[in-house]
Amino acid sequence: RMSARRARTPPAGSSVLRRTVAFGPKALGRLTAGSRGPRSHSLAPPVGGTAVRAKSFGSLFMGTARIAVHSRVERVLTPLRLRWERLPGNLRGALWMLLAGVGFTGMSVCIKVAARTMPIFEIVALRAVVALLVISPAIIRASKGFFRSNRPGAHVVRSLFGVCGITTMMLSLAHLDLTLATTLSFTRTLFMIALAAMFLGEVVRWRRTLATCVGFAGVVVCVQPGAPGFDPWTLVGAVAALFAAGVTTMIKRLTVTEP
Repeated sequence: RMSARRARTPPAGSSVLRRTVAFGPKALGRLTAGSRGPRSHSLAPPVGGTAVRAKSFGSLFMGTARIAVHSRVERVLTPLRLRWERLPGNLRGALWMLLAGVGFTGMSVCIKVAARTMPIFEIVALRAVVALLVISPAIIRASKGFFRSNRPGAHVVRSLFGVCGITTMMLSLAHLDLTLATTLSFTRTLFMIALAAMFLGEVVRWRRTLATCVGFAGVVVCVQPGAPGFDPWTLVGAVAALFAAGVTTMIKRLTVTEP
């Protein structure tokens, strides 16, 4: 009878063994790691084991939810990306320039409002700080040799054009009407056509040349250099557009060898 009773009695730690079989060898490692003693092989469950399992299940749930959301986003964005890639390169570039124009217009309004109470150079510095904060995640995630360049001089020239362009643009916004300053800023596309023909070797047909000449004629009408009420700050706005076109031209040249 005693031997039969011992055969029917489950051995000590059988519930722990069943738990180990259910969760696999990793659970066995967690259980043995939580035992007391320097080199103890006890299978007693560690203190806080329920919290560890809950944390593991929570991480698994969050990972599954993240994968599901990513797959749904990809399912929506993939057809749009394919349609975008089917568009001609010039049309995509024109759409990006329109979007940039909308962004620059919003920035011009903010600068016009801020210039009433803040110095221009303080606005320039704050804009640079905010821009650095925006791109800092990309800088942190970049690889170690990502910022190496064989053309550091071109980057310096581009940076100088950018600083001069943003400073002159803010000065024109502070001293001119917003409509006139915005109109002058849009002339950067006219300067870009001329710079592309001179420095990038792009072929400019007669239709584009005629449109550029008409655009510059419109700039002259807006500026009215011979009128009695001529404002010299309009020239600053035109110089700002020229610097912006120079930045775009330098970026176009740098993309040949730089990522």
